Amino acid sequence: MVGFFYLFLNVYTFSQALKSVPLFCMKKGTNKKENAIGKILRQFADDWLPSDVYWPSYGKSYVYYPGRKEEEARRRWREQQNEERQRLLYLKRKKWLLTKRTEKGLFVKLSDEGKMEKLRRTLEKRPKLKGGMVCLVMFDVPETARNSREAFRYFLKSVGFRLLQQSVWSSDRDVSEEVQRFVQDARIQKWVQVFVGKIEKERTLFRTR
Repeated sequence: MVGFFYLFLNVYTFSQALKSVPLFCMKKGTNKKENAIGKILRQFADDWLPSDVYWPSYGKSYVYYPGRKEEEARRRWREQQNEERQRLLYLKRKKWLLTKRTEKGLFVKLSDEGKMEKLRRTLEKRPKLKGGMVCLVMFDVPETARNSREAFRYFLKSVGFRLLQQSVWSSDRDVSEEVQRFVQDARIQKWVQVFVGKIEKERTLFRTR
């Protein structure tokens, strides 16, 4: 699996070059379509796989289903093919999917942007911390590690952290494991602290993980 740091560094660099908003930074979906898209993205592995792993009927010929009337079976098959085709085209339009044709057929995998969107939607489903607890991140990465610092800040924004003050970020979801993984990939452990704790008005209580 591609390390979080290298994934975010690649996407951050690409978005800076285009000077555009990254494709995966979008409003949280609450309707059926957004939930369906999230489910599809979470099914993808990291490596190239045949497209029929994800879309069994796409690009295949009609197969008769025993026990059903022929016309009804054809109608259902066409509907399934159309639905799978629309999903494929949607992911390609969003630039979340890479495709390649080989002698064995069509192969697909998520692009870096697609992996980012998959991660964002996965973390979005994490349960919220209870009892006023938050995941808090504090860092002071030097200028000599500027690329790592910017990619880390980009990561925090993308997975829903909000800025409390300079270099202090918080999230109401338990995503400390993913943050620690990013920090290790980026080799910035000595400049970053990750806590899960409770913030009070007069004092701050933390429990370190």
